[in-house]
Amino acid sequence: MKKELLFYSLSALLLGAAFAFESLCILVFVVFVPIIYSRKNLCKASTNISNRAFLNLFFALLSNFIALNWALNDDPLIGFFMIIANSIIMFLPLFIIDTLSFLFKVQKIHQFFLAWLLFEIVSLNWDFNFPWLLLGNTLSKYPFIIQWYEYTGVIGGSVWIILINFLVYQYLFVNKRAFKMLFATFFPILVSLYLWFNCFQSNTNPRNIVIIQPNIEPRYEKKHTPLLLQVNKVLNLLKSCDDTINYVVLPETFMNENLPIEFLNSIPYFQQINNSVRKSENFLILSGISLVEKYSKDSTLFFNSIVCNDGNRVISIYNKEKFIPFIEKTPYRNIFNPVLLQKIETFFETCNYSNDSKNNYHISKNGDKIASFVCYEGLFCNYFSKIVNETKSQGSNCII
Repeated sequence: MKKELLFYSLSALLLGAAFAFESLCILVFVVFVPIIYSRKNLCKASTNISNRAFLNLFFALLSNFIALNWALNDDPLIGFFMIIANSIIMFLPLFIIDTLSFLFKVQKIHQFFLAWLLFEIVSLNWDFNFPWLLLGNTLSKYPFIIQWYEYTGVIGGSVWIILINFLVYQYLFVNKRAFKMLFATFFPILVSLYLWFNCFQSNTNPRNIVIIQPNIEPRYEKKHTPLLLQVNKVLNLLKSCDDTINYVVLPETFMNENLPIEFLNSIPYFQQINNSVRKSENFLILSGISLVEKYSKDSTLFFNSIVCNDGNRVISIYNKEKFIPFIEKTPYRNIFNPVLLQKIETFFETCNYSNDSKNNYHISKNGDKIASFVCYEGLFCNYFSKIVNETKSQGSNCII
C-alpha cells in the first residue's frame, strides 16, 4: 500500500503541476505513467476496494489542491469548497469503475482511462460544470500544436494525451520500441502545424482594438467602488487612443449595477466613453454589464451580458450562457429545501443569472460580425466550437 500511495502521489504532483504552471504543461504526457505502473505491477496483491477508493480519493484531492490552490487567494472558504467538490466529482467515476472491476474480477488499465474520460465529459455537460482540469486544455498556450482540436474537440486532445501516457509506460517498462510513441506524439502535431499555417491568412484590412483592464480587484474592491469612479478610470486610460480605433472592449460585468434593459440607451456612461475617443467610422464599444428585466411584479430576471454600443445606441445584447456553479447560478435549485437553498445562496452570494440569448454576435456599421464570449464560457469546448461554427456560417470574422 505504501508503494502504491507513492506512485499515486507522484501522478497527482505531475498532474497538478501541469495545470498550475504553464511552463510545465509538457508533464501532462507522463502524468499517468506512475499510476499505470502501480495498477499493473503493485495492485495485484491488494485489490481491496477500500484501498483502491482511498488511492483514487487521495489522488483527486492532491492533484486538485495543487492545480486549483489559486482559488484560495480570492475567498479561502469558496476556494476550499471548489477544490473539495471537484475532487469528489473526479473521484466518483474512478470509484465506480474500480468497484465494477472488483465485482466482475476484471482488472484492465483502460478502465481507469475510461473513468477519467467520463469525468471530463460529465464536467462539460451538467449543471455542476467545472471543466477546468481537462487534459486537453493544458496545451492551450500553444494553439499551433493543437489546431486539430477543431475536428475532435478538447476531449479528443485528452484521448491523445492518455494514449501517449500509455505508450510512454510501454516504452519504459514493457519494451523499448519507440516508433509507436513517437508517431502518436508527433503525427497530430504535424497535422496541426499544417492546419495552422495554411488556414490563417493575414488580413489586408485589419481592425484596431483597444482592450481596457482597469485593474480593479473583482470581488471586494469593485463591489464597493462607485461605477462613476470606474468609468473615470477607463476614460483616463482611453486618452491616448487615436481615431484609428475600431473597437473598445471592456471587462465582464464592468457596469455591475443591475441596469434595466429597457433603459439601456439612456445610460450616460456609453456617451462619456464615446466622447472621450477620437473614433473611426465603424467604432463600437463592447462592454460587460449586469442587466435586469422585470416580467411582472413577482418575476425578475438577471443577466450577465455583453452590450454592443455604436456610440449612440445599444445595437445588440448577448447574455452569458455558461455559469460558474453556485457563484453565478445554483445548480439544480429545485432539489434543495427552500431554507437550505437560501443559506447556500447567501454564503456564495449567488447571482442566479438567466440565459436566453437569441444570438451570439454583434454587427458593426461596415458589416463586421463579432462573436462574443464571457470569461468562463471559454472552457466549454463543445459550446465554444458550436457558436464559432454558427457565427462563422453567418459571416462572423472576429471573436472577442
